[in-house]
Amino acid sequence: HLKQLAAAFVEGSDFADALRSAPGARPGPYARKGGIADQVLSVARLVGRLAEQYPSVDRDLCVTALLAGGAARARALDRNRSWEPTDEARLVGESVLAAQLIREQSTRISGFPAALAQQVSHVVLAQDGVRPPQTAEAYAVQMAQTLDAELARGGLPSARGESKRPRRE
Repeated sequence: HLKQLAAAFVEGSDFADALRSAPGARPGPYARKGGIADQVLSVARLVGRLAEQYPSVDRDLCVTALLAGGAARARALDRNRSWEPTDEARLVGESVLAAQLIREQSTRISGFPAALAQQVSHVVLAQDGVRPPQTAEAYAVQMAQTLDAELARGGLPSARGESKRPRRE
């Protein structure tokens, strides 16, 4: 079921186009065209490594939640207004948009368990700090996102005294 839900977020032409075009959070290392997609991929890679180390972390659930969050962030930006937040995003927030998208898409998938949709939604809500993490997946995604944000922006010096190192592409 998770693969079907994940596919729903990446196969829609509007979403795929927005994901390739939308900038990530400003200011920051992902504040460029395609930044949301780059950030989702970077955090997904970290979560994949955590799932290898900790079998209790369901990688597919985490990646599905990351894609839902990316879809919501892309939907929350108005292309016609220089990627400024939409009215909907300002009123309810990106994480609530993501939870709504998860519900919308999961109800279109025959037999999709409601409890699984809730788990995916919980990861998104915990990722953005709306709810404290209550599952291994929510905690893993929240920590991976925090780690990625801090190290990608080069805000901390390395043990060698270097800071603001260029990001490897």
